[in-house]
Amino acid sequence: METANNNSIVILGGGFAGLRIAYLLNNLGYRVSIIEKHGKLGGMVQTFEYEYEGERFFFDFGPHLFFEDYVKEYRKLLGTDLLSLSSRFCMYTNNATLSYPIRLLEMFTKMNPITSILYVIDYLMNGAKLILSNDKNDSLKTFMTRRFGKKLYDDFYSPYIEKCTGLSSDQISVLWGKEREHVSGKSLVGNIINKIRALLSSGTGEQTNSPSANSITAWYPRRGAGLLCDAMTATLNPELSYLNSNIECINVKDQSVQDIIISINGITKKISGDYYISTLPLPELINFLLPDAVNKSDECQKIQYRSVRLVNIILYQERVLDCLEIFSMDKQHLFKRIYEPKAMSSFMAPSGKTSLCLEVCCTKGDEIEKMSKTELVARCVEDLIRMDILKSTDVVKDAFIVEMPHAYPIYSKSFEVERQKLLEVVSGLDNLITCGRQGLFRYHAMTNEIMEMADRVASFLEGNRDKRSVEDNNSKWGAFFN
Repeated sequence: METANNNSIVILGGGFAGLRIAYLLNNLGYRVSIIEKHGKLGGMVQTFEYEYEGERFFFDFGPHLFFEDYVKEYRKLLGTDLLSLSSRFCMYTNNATLSYPIRLLEMFTKMNPITSILYVIDYLMNGAKLILSNDKNDSLKTFMTRRFGKKLYDDFYSPYIEKCTGLSSDQISVLWGKEREHVSGKSLVGNIINKIRALLSSGTGEQTNSPSANSITAWYPRRGAGLLCDAMTATLNPELSYLNSNIECINVKDQSVQDIIISINGITKKISGDYYISTLPLPELINFLLPDAVNKSDECQKIQYRSVRLVNIILYQERVLDCLEIFSMDKQHLFKRIYEPKAMSSFMAPSGKTSLCLEVCCTKGDEIEKMSKTELVARCVEDLIRMDILKSTDVVKDAFIVEMPHAYPIYSKSFEVERQKLLEVVSGLDNLITCGRQGLFRYHAMTNEIMEMADRVASFLEGNRDKRSVEDNNSKWGAFFN
């Protein structure tokens, strides 16, 4: 049995958030135990190897870039294995591949000019109408139409959002859009004005990584994002890292967590600490905390996650994309995003060969979730050929699928009310914090946001005893607005 001391911390879940927190607290001298159901720490920010005909290909569980805010820490952990890159994001709509966020010039040079003129007219009419009406409707469609126009929203944004969430526009919370203003910009006009300001600036020019910038600057490990997780894992005490473990129960008494019962290969073990930090999916944590609550199930059922089926394709050609990733706004495509690992590092695939990863969202029991691997791969390849990304099926040498449950929180309308009820249960316990994408039920959580969140947890435990500041969703990278 583990015994607690004044600096004993137990972390539930060893994804990127849990691992980063463990790394920080371990460096500060805490005795850190970390409980993880898989055999490796890092969660979705991990890299796995796939061998085809004796050659090694490397894949992440989705693309994960690292940004300037913490680059000194990344370099400390990775040294020369940290590579810098400068590239762009793209989106596919109306049979055209455009830069993302939207650039007005490309709309006229890469799309039918008449269609583009109609977009502008529609934006001026609908956007101005909504602004003048001061409509307080909290629908996502109204929010996005005010900023980009109805036609742009319908053609560019709505199909992608609906693929992500599995919901129609009128069922999606406005918070989905508000979280992304720092990526997509606050409005089409705002993006154009920022672009003009950047071009006219006598200083350094465009603000790097702003929605108006021509390209983004980022860093990436030589052999995948998982290298960073491996480097942090190497600093931890392996005897306190409980991998391949299942949480059986969380014992609570007098508004405090007393201990955690886990099982590893059928052997039960009790883990105790002074403080507990959970990065488990929020409904899962509540099920452990309130196993006998009658009304618990209704609230938990309203807080749901979207799964992802990662379709990974091996190709015999040097490169495919001229950008980091492409967001598909086409309703006919099953996938919402395409990325090429080699676009981030040439070491992710052998010379003369490359790979693609396509994110296909699904919900348990739906048509996509039931699709066989053969059918799903065939549908995806057909669409890649139509997009002129692949010339024919002959270049596809192999394909496999990785299943990712609990990949993205679903922002159904008014979900934040139910989420807050669950967060208040956690807040009622004086030695438990929930954090991370899963623990806060937060969709948009980039690597720098998780790094910042981990800093706040460490600051709290070091004496900044404002628990609410750890559990709220505010961040300089994205915020919820009431």
